[in-house]
Amino acid sequence: MSISKACKQISTASKAFSTKQQLMKYEELTRLMDNKEFHADMHEALDHHFEVLVMATMSAGKSTLLNAMLGIDLLPSCNEACTSIVYRLEDQDGMAEFQCRAVVGETITDWQPATLKTLSEWNSGGVCSLVDVAGNMPFIKNLGARLVLYDTPGPNNARDERHAQVLRNIMHNQEYGLVIFMLSVTNVSTTDERNLLEELLKLYKKSGRSKKEIIFVLNKVDEIDEGNGESLQLLMSNVKSYLKDVGFSSPIIIPTMAHAAKLFRMAARGENLTRHQRLELSSQLDILKEDPFRLLKITQLDSEIHKEINNGIKGKGHSLLHIPTDINTSSSIKVGNQVITKTELESAVYSTGIHTIETILEKMICKRALPESMKRVSAVMRKHGAKLLNQWLK
Repeated sequence: MSISKACKQISTASKAFSTKQQLMKYEELTRLMDNKEFHADMHEALDHHFEVLVMATMSAGKSTLLNAMLGIDLLPSCNEACTSIVYRLEDQDGMAEFQCRAVVGETITDWQPATLKTLSEWNSGGVCSLVDVAGNMPFIKNLGARLVLYDTPGPNNARDERHAQVLRNIMHNQEYGLVIFMLSVTNVSTTDERNLLEELLKLYKKSGRSKKEIIFVLNKVDEIDEGNGESLQLLMSNVKSYLKDVGFSSPIIIPTMAHAAKLFRMAARGENLTRHQRLELSSQLDILKEDPFRLLKITQLDSEIHKEINNGIKGKGHSLLHIPTDINTSSSIKVGNQVITKTELESAVYSTGIHTIETILEKMICKRALPESMKRVSAVMRKHGAKLLNQWLK
């Protein structure tokens, strides 16, 4: 037999074997699709969460940061101790609007539309221990698990010692995959903050968790007046030294302008900003126009994230604005008497540091939660005898 003829026969046999394998996989798949128990098991396997604890002393900007990620004013935020309960925010892709419910004693209320008014009433009412908020966080992809963010009260409210106990309960009892620790430019290295950092470090050492599971967000960096001799780079260096002195050897620090990011995204949605908010938005845009790369230049990131943020600032990134369809055809957005281009707003959002945090969260979900999700799916496949499909997944 000639070599060419032998090769032809091998090729024919290979194709036949390949077709047979595909048919067997198809038969496995159709069998599983008719199996209600398989559907229930697979749903449970994919119902996986990546939980993030957002913590700080009071008034560091936790709720403002989360509102900026949501793109709306939903969680109560103010310039003094504001959050008095735990908010659990679950990213549910595909939901048209945010829903909420409250845990009151042994009772859980029914789901209802989430509004700032409702959440503020529950926050100040003194009867809720936990508020669940579910909805689509449009700027974060759930790649392998659903993101869950916990907004916690600052522990240093002298008027209400329960705040400290609420935070410590969730610190010690919750199985979270990451901590976002908020630092405020206007209030860094206080005694209360250092005590909280030392408690967190002690907890991590006791549990054997990696200190790289903590991200430090330095918020309100727009308060630094570099034109008046203040230096953002020097501040970042001092904060790094401070965290190292506490015991965090290689802290990841992300400088942000959370309030500005929230205003930009609210404007893009066509929300009616107050006169004060419009003035703030204009002022923040002016700050970023002076040096759009101001925050990126002092942030240590891996090359992939750095490139994504850099391209976004240059106007080459994907959209970070949730713009309603009725105003989506226009290339500009009117805020009061001011007309702002979408490109200008997009670039500004990238410059605030908010999407740096969102990108890190996406990568953490993919790195830490996705492998666990695939293990759970593989276990379901083995349980239901889907050997071929299970091998294909691997």
